[in-house]
Amino acid sequence: MGQSLSIDEREAILIRALREHLKDGYFVQAQTPTTAQLLRPRPFDAAIAFFCTLLCGVGVLVYIAAHYANPYEALYVVVDEQGQVYGVNRWTK
Repeated sequence: MGQSLSIDEREAILIRALREHLKDGYFVQAQTPTTAQLLRPRPFDAAIAFFCTLLCGVGVLVYIAAHYANPYEALYVVVDEQGQVYGVNRWTK
């Protein structure tokens, strides 16, 4: 097991990791020195809406309702004591 990094070192690692996610369209919703919750708008997929319409006439309404009920993709980023960066993706409201 390696030596634990200081909070300042872990925060610097987190900031570097966040830069990459910010380039991908995420924004920071909440942050501590070693964790951050990021959100990004989930894109509306017109092709899926079109195919839903073809398969079932009201399918597009279901897709639109599901999209607007859950409009963001969330990413929770953590830097552990050894400086490893972990991220967990999930859809959120």
